[in-house]
Amino acid sequence: MNIFLRPSSFQLRAYLLLAFLWSTCPAFAQTTRGLYTDSTGNNIGIGTTTPQTAFAVTNGNMGIGTWTADGGRLIVSGGNVGIGTTLPSQALAISGNLGFTNGPRVNDSSGKLQFQAGGTGTGSTGTGSIYFLDSSAVVRGRVGTAGSDVVTFTATGGTITTSGSNEIHTFNSSSTFTVTGSGNVSYLVVGGGGGGAAGGGGAGGMLTGTLAVTAQAYSITVGAGGTGGSSDRNPGTNGGDSVFSSVTATGGGRGAQGGAVNGSNGGSGGGAGWCTACANSGGTGTAGQGNNGGTNGGDNTPTGFDPTGGGGGAGAVGGNGNFTTGPSGNGGAGTASSISGSSVTYAGGGGGGGSRDATAGSGGSGGGGAGGYGTSNTTGTNGTANTGGGGGGGGGPFDHDTAAGNGGSGVVIISFVPVTSTYGTLFIGATNTSSADLAEYYVTADHSLEAGDVVCLSNIPVKDANGKDISNQGVLSKCSTANDPHLIGIISTNPGVILGSIDSDTGNKDKRLLALSGKVPTKVSIENGPIAIGDHLTSSSTPGVAMKQAQSGQSIGMALQDSSAKTDKISVFVNLGYQKYRHRDDGAGGTKDGKPRPQGQKR
Repeated sequence: MNIFLRPSSFQLRAYLLLAFLWSTCPAFAQTTRGLYTDSTGNNIGIGTTTPQTAFAVTNGNMGIGTWTADGGRLIVSGGNVGIGTTLPSQALAISGNLGFTNGPRVNDSSGKLQFQAGGTGTGSTGTGSIYFLDSSAVVRGRVGTAGSDVVTFTATGGTITTSGSNEIHTFNSSSTFTVTGSGNVSYLVVGGGGGGAAGGGGAGGMLTGTLAVTAQAYSITVGAGGTGGSSDRNPGTNGGDSVFSSVTATGGGRGAQGGAVNGSNGGSGGGAGWCTACANSGGTGTAGQGNNGGTNGGDNTPTGFDPTGGGGGAGAVGGNGNFTTGPSGNGGAGTASSISGSSVTYAGGGGGGGSRDATAGSGGSGGGGAGGYGTSNTTGTNGTANTGGGGGGGGGPFDHDTAAGNGGSGVVIISFVPVTSTYGTLFIGATNTSSADLAEYYVTADHSLEAGDVVCLSNIPVKDANGKDISNQGVLSKCSTANDPHLIGIISTNPGVILGSIDSDTGNKDKRLLALSGKVPTKVSIENGPIAIGDHLTSSSTPGVAMKQAQSGQSIGMALQDSSAKTDKISVFVNLGYQKYRHRDDGAGGTKDGKPRPQGQKR
């Protein structure tokens, strides 16, 4: 029994009645609105009164979902027909597998299998692609416009390393992070550490997280470390901010100089300065980036030691000075991150400076500098570069003044998993293309290269936007010397088969298609005389232009057309190789006709 249903709003009971009528009178289905079989009763259609195949669907969509427990039922809902589902969302919705008893076949009235992505009708070129996916839904093949659907996510900039599948870009100085494609990246951004004075400098603010990036150039700012005071009584400066896109890590606060002075605010706050009869506070750290600096421990009495506070760190507040026993505060501990591929601690606070009667504080883990000690005439230690560590405080006071340490510079590290499309293997018996040559992508540093140019291998490297060499193998440039031994071929015009890809390291503008085999339009000149069919060609003195070969050397191939024009473009059969010539002796050291003869050619 064959059944054809046309989408309508009939209720299920109506279809059950009609099904009964079909079973007793198949011809009924040909005359009742919305239900059709063909005149033979062998073909079923949806949306057509003349089904041409056993089962035909016209002017509608066919959806295949998951088989349900009531899959044996036929349902009509909202004008849609469902098999195995009570909620058909398309003209024909099948929940389960679609089986074919006489072999798989989906065709139109002409017997052709047609899939279309984009466009509005048969023969439309469309703008989409048809994808072939493996069992893990990874694209392994595609039919579509060249290059438009290739998914890539790569980037350049900074010092590039890898850890597992992650590519890591480390910026120790301000630069640019240039993205191709789009995706998510992990980041670590640390501001520059504050300079010390009497109190230790606060660490630079530290931020970590993920960020969605798109194809563009992102300016990277790496904050400088703050300057340390020239003595414990002279103020230093805050560290500089580090910035990546919308992420800004605030520079560390400077340590306070001696006297009634508090530490400065920053990513982490600077430590308080010494005071013989006052209580000074550390600077305030930025929420989510760092911690407060330590106090000097004073109690507003004129007796006791003269300690200072340690700078705050990303992981802990700066240590307080001890006004009773004398030690100055240690720098606050930093925080560890493994974004670089190994665990590294960043953003430690600087230790408070010691006086003649108070020992200096230690720098916090993560690049914090140790405080200087006036009694031993030692200066504060600088924070470690590219950690955001705060500078150590200077020693003092009065007759034991020593300089404070500078803050360490910040750092920006970006990590992500690059993505490049990897297609599978196409198995096919034969191909037939309308174009005539086989070509392969090669990089070039000459953006003026165009189809028909004669090219040589060059030692000029290809550089990225930051001036870094990214390719120095197989780089193409126009030949500009006659009979150049580095001659390698011709830039293809319209290849039938393309090898390689436009990958992310240089981009489309830095690659050209080099013809490997076949016939190719080629720029030529008559520098070495008119060209005849069958002449071997080599490079001329005109950049990118070939001429007739007249001496032994590298040849790009054989002319398929005559040419006597000063400049021309003719079809050339690509056959790269060394062509050896010998001359017929005229008895006077020359040739009888002044023309060379390829070795092996008959007289």
